[in-house]
Amino acid sequence: MTQGGVVVDLEEYPDIMDIDAIGSRSLSDMEGGMGVRKPFDSALFKANDGPAREAVLSWLARERPTWIENPDPYGIDLLLKWNGRVVLGLEVERRHNWKSGAIFPFATIHVPARKLKYASLGFPTYFMATNRPMTHGLVLPFAMIANMASVEVRNKYVEQGEVFVNVPVIYAEVVALCQD
Repeated sequence: MTQGGVVVDLEEYPDIMDIDAIGSRSLSDMEGGMGVRKPFDSALFKANDGPAREAVLSWLARERPTWIENPDPYGIDLLLKWNGRVVLGLEVERRHNWKSGAIFPFATIHVPARKLKYASLGFPTYFMATNRPMTHGLVLPFAMIANMASVEVRNKYVEQGEVFVNVPVIYAEVVALCQD
């Protein structure tokens, strides 16, 4: 199965490692003190999170029907189960500044640094950004995202700037979420 430009052989993950056994950095170490965060906005969450998850789940169901929404509201959005175990995770975001089509309009994509916690869950994890109409997505492995440079970006939600990982889009796999 291909996920985020990487071919993932699910047979390689029959026994997922215990998260305590992984030699990972803590979230505070990864974020480097992170600074300012965008405050949670329930209206934005309701308008974007559910529709984006539904669009991606519909696409994933065509690829492998055992993807589920994570029951943990603070965890990674979607989980792939194989033989009763979680083997892949996918975090989904909707990008309104990507108006439409398969071509992302910027040379880099900013992944919120606060999401780096998903890089060390003990199974492969990916980040997907969908365009505004949720017809296409960019997929990136968190293992790669965690090794990219961070930048502080001012935006309409955080005036002082929030820390993002700055990832060149050439590393992303573009996927069509809708069947033609």
